[in-house]
Amino acid sequence: MTKSSVTVTRSTHGAPSSTATVTKTAVHAAPAQQVAVERELKRGEVALVLFWNKNGADDVAVHEELQILLAAHHEVAVHPNKAQVRKLRLVTGLELEKKIAVHYATAAQVTSFGSFTKTVQVYGTPTILIINPHGAVTTMNGLTDAFAIEQTIDEARQES
Repeated sequence: MTKSSVTVTRSTHGAPSSTATVTKTAVHAAPAQQVAVERELKRGEVALVLFWNKNGADDVAVHEELQILLAAHHEVAVHPNKAQVRKLRLVTGLELEKKIAVHYATAAQVTSFGSFTKTVQVYGTPTILIINPHGAVTTMNGLTDAFAIEQTIDEARQES
């Protein structure tokens, strides 16, 4: 919170002028979504933000692929053949067991992610922002699948 003092001089025609000091309080708080992402990054997680439109066919497809990816992150715990799933993960080289944080937003909510969206352009949906623990942002635009999303997440982790 920043405080500043301003001196205001008031006068009316024919009356002596008076001086008053006014203190303004300006709150420079980060947007809530930015704060949430920063908290997740401090925990070492990779954060994903999907900007999408529930009425767009490509948007819905990417949303579903992201849901498949999230299910894969939890599959080891619930899959009846955990050894087979772990072996598959070793073969593909993907780090599905590491935590990710996912946010869903509309294109109109781009500014609610504050500094994370100041350096990238979101021209349309679907757009996925992948933010590594150091705050570096990778952008994926258009129709994509869970495997490509996971590869990009792994590349973002390696940059950190």
